[in-house]
Amino acid sequence: MSAQERGGVSGTPMRRGVAAVLIAGALAGACSSAERREHALGRRAIERAALLEDQAERTSALAEAETHLAAACAAGSDSEVALDLARCRLVKGSLDPADEAFAQFVARAQEQVDAYEVVIEAYLLTRHPERARAWHTKAAARHPDARRLRVLLGDIERAQLRADEAVAAYTRALDGATDTERAEVHTKVARAHLERVMGAVARAMEAPDPTGKPPAQRAAELAAADAGLLEVELALRRALYAAPAHVEAHLLLGGLYHQQGRLNEAVLEYEEALAREPNLAGAHYALGVVRHAGDRLALAVESYRAAIRLAPRLREARLGLGTALLELGQTASGLDELASAGLGRGSAGELEAFASRLARKDVVLYALVDALDGADAPGRTLARDLLTVCRKADLGPEAAAWRTWLEHRNDPAPK
Repeated sequence: MSAQERGGVSGTPMRRGVAAVLIAGALAGACSSAERREHALGRRAIERAALLEDQAERTSALAEAETHLAAACAAGSDSEVALDLARCRLVKGSLDPADEAFAQFVARAQEQVDAYEVVIEAYLLTRHPERARAWHTKAAARHPDARRLRVLLGDIERAQLRADEAVAAYTRALDGATDTERAEVHTKVARAHLERVMGAVARAMEAPDPTGKPPAQRAAELAAADAGLLEVELALRRALYAAPAHVEAHLLLGGLYHQQGRLNEAVLEYEEALAREPNLAGAHYALGVVRHAGDRLALAVESYRAAIRLAPRLREARLGLGTALLELGQTASGLDELASAGLGRGSAGELEAFASRLARKDVVLYALVDALDGADAPGRTLARDLLTVCRKADLGPEAAAWRTWLEHRNDPAPK
């Protein structure tokens, strides 16, 4: 999975789940005051990190947590502290299953099922599912009734692209689960089905296409024809039946509806997620994209701006905002947003990809032509570059826009 699909929308639930475990446990009693103090400070820093949407701020908080937890480990020998440090490094992305400190952690905490879970998750995150499976076998022998290990077995099967086996493992994990745990499992089942569909689409895309359809359109049609998407929807509905406030299920269902062109339903799912977690920048961005696709431009602008407030470095939101503003006739502001996103500073291929995604090319082209007289120098340069790309790529009905271009006194058409 991509980093954006995890940072904004897919990675947050794991970080918060780990943080919840860290916060929930009581501090160990048989440890030194220094160890207790550093342990508490580390846990507070992780709690703070779980609430941050900005990547830089979250990384800083996790680094602070790691410093305190490492100091706690140095001050005592409590295995719970070692476990928390390993979890912190797992979330931070700096946990190396091969390093000596990790081996020492395993030796100190190997009787705890939580320790095995951290080891398995570390190997999954470092893309070593075969090692994760070996550790799972050891853990299952020591803790045969641990429900969480059944969930992790499903994760291992997914990592090895065995969707059917993953679904079977997740199904076994439903026994004895709470409503929240059931929602988590059903959401994982949905992901397994979705990954199987996407794998089938990728294989089908390798075959020659006699219709000559654009790749994105062809992929969407192949996915829509796959019955596996119905299984995805059913699993997500089961998740929400078990726990109506399950944010990840709402987000995934919103994405599914968007892919299927069910825009109103997608909007409702994203709004449900944001009503419960209003600080998810990725969800605001996704809602903006759906509103934009439904020609609800003013609302799309609101969503894009909300995403940017929470995550100023979210480039896709700035590109969406700039495009929506151009379509609303706010040309100067739109060009400013596109320029601040770095559009035009990269390759011509990037400009072509951006232009090809424009839904209302004629409106945008007229706005760009108008910008040649009114925009500042950087905005005028970007407008010229975009128009040049549109002319070369023959994107949409821009003939009238180009006639207007040629009538401008001091702006000869680019060669």
